[in-house]
Amino acid sequence: MRFFSILLIFVLAISSISADMETLNTDVNLNDMSQQKRVIAKQFAQQLNKVAFCAFLESRLSGHDSNHSLVSLLNDYTEVFGDSRCGDLGQGCANFDRNIREQKGITNRLDEILQVRLHADNTRATETMDFSQMLVTFAPKGEEKDWKQIEAFDSDGNVHQLSVEKAPSRPVLIIELNSKADMRAGLSLLNDELRKAGLQPQQALQRRAGLATGKLDYIRVNDDKEPWILGDAEMYLLVNGIDIEGDRANIISQEMPYLDKDDKDYFPNQIIVVWGNYRYQACNINVFEHDDNTNYKDIALKLIDVLGSISTEYKALFDLASEIIKVMPANWFTNDDDYVDVFYTMENKEYKNYPGASRNAKITLKPYIIPEVK
Repeated sequence: MRFFSILLIFVLAISSISADMETLNTDVNLNDMSQQKRVIAKQFAQQLNKVAFCAFLESRLSGHDSNHSLVSLLNDYTEVFGDSRCGDLGQGCANFDRNIREQKGITNRLDEILQVRLHADNTRATETMDFSQMLVTFAPKGEEKDWKQIEAFDSDGNVHQLSVEKAPSRPVLIIELNSKADMRAGLSLLNDELRKAGLQPQQALQRRAGLATGKLDYIRVNDDKEPWILGDAEMYLLVNGIDIEGDRANIISQEMPYLDKDDKDYFPNQIIVVWGNYRYQACNINVFEHDDNTNYKDIALKLIDVLGSISTEYKALFDLASEIIKVMPANWFTNDDDYVDVFYTMENKEYKNYPGASRNAKITLKPYIIPEVK
């Protein structure tokens, strides 16, 4: 009997070690990275048992929504403290990080894409945060509307279930992609590919003067489609129309780094249209919200393929904006780029508090002349 008891203890110990050493699969499927994020979250949480790691982490994260590149953080800690287990996690994360960037086509535009973010929205500024007691979490798999709970881990590896709708009252750490940097690199790639394909003006806006432009004075979005765990929204525009030469489509992507909350007024004073770039001085404005799974390299290829066949007649403006919506990822609600709204057939005149076709956003767009440089 004693032999079997010892054997059982041995088996349980081996099982525990095996579960503890769950390996990170660094292969990338952009439509579902939840399993890899889960492994990272669990192993990262187990590092919180170390006083030195918590102190190191606290020195890098100082308040709500502060974040740090995950690979650099793990590697820096390993270099200082010689922690081989943390080093193994850092190496796995580095391989996964590189594979994500390679698949997205942004390796030469972004050094790191994985990050850890501190969500402490409900913590008072005067409260001292105990990193050893924090939970570590990640965005669940599947469609956001189907999420029931959000899984999180404590430093002992125990599982906790968090609400999808209501942000937790205690601080949590979130393993995720740096969406803002991802979007910026992706839009840079998209613009470069469109320019190479002849689907953008060849002269950059900042080098031109004495131009008739459209200035975005105001924008408000009713629903940015983001649960608390996904943080602030990152939104962008695809301004599109018929090229001034009249023989092809013309599309430019523009980031809106200020627009990070729904039901909030923004007054960006941002030039988004150069009317001289578009035949008939008319364009469409498609508004999208960036999410992790988007592959801008694939979107660029699809846009180049589809936009090359668009008619150049005035009535084709509506078709152009609609085709762009079709080209964007099909499963918007499985955390691909979310369609927010579209403004069809905008002309060189003032639009005040003007609603989009889906009534999810409204803008004020005004004519603005950039003075000619003497």
